[in-house]
Amino acid sequence: PLPSAQSLNAEASANRFVITEEMDVLCTDGVTRRRPDMVGFVNGLPLVVIEAKKPASGNPTKDMVLEGISPNIRNPKHDEIPHLFAYSQLLLSISGTDGKYATTKTPDTFWQRWREEELDSSYITACKNTIPSAEEQNTLFAGRENGNAMQDFFRSLWSKPMQVTEQDSLLASLCSKRRLLELTRYFILFDRKKGKIIARYPQMFGVKKLIERVDQRKSEREGGGRQGGVIWHTTGSGKSMTMVFL
Repeated sequence: PLPSAQSLNAEASANRFVITEEMDVLCTDGVTRRRPDMVGFVNGLPLVVIEAKKPASGNPTKDMVLEGISPNIRNPKHDEIPHLFAYSQLLLSISGTDGKYATTKTPDTFWQRWREEELDSSYITACKNTIPSAEEQNTLFAGRENGNAMQDFFRSLWSKPMQVTEQDSLLASLCSKRRLLELTRYFILFDRKKGKIIARYPQMFGVKKLIERVDQRKSEREGGGRQGGVIWHTTGSGKSMTMVFL
């Protein structure tokens, strides 16, 4: 069976999580540089790469989340910064209140939204409305040209409760320490033809429910066998991959 929540929390606390912004990475040509908006490290390994785009471009037909997907597809190429993406597990594109996720070399048509089925909405609301400590605020705002203006802006946001958006749910669900480790360990795999594949949310939650179900046994009077059940799939929803994740 999958490890307990207690063991997962203990495992998460035993690791070091760091996130950077605008990290300067040299391309393979030794001249050009790329700067992913955010890179998340676990024990020094860059497991998460996030592109964050402004909410609007001035062009109403332009999808800004798709704009953030584009550099995540370009940058792993052999003439870009593939050495960073050799380690990456989770890629995110966020803009405004929206966001999608994938993994390295996922085509843009297969980037997905996330629907959380385990974490309570109150947890995500608490994440959104937790005000950083004075030390954290100093780290966030110190040394910026517009640091004071940015600090004033965020303090105005923190002065009243904020509603949770789809982007908040995506970040809290996938980038929480425990979930990131769980996702990396159990729900990312390699396919010889397609490359790296990350589970969609129905696959992840379906597999976890399935394991929980078959781990139950009937009484001795009923024969002591495992419990059965059904996972409903549609065509093309990844039944084979679900079985590999299982």
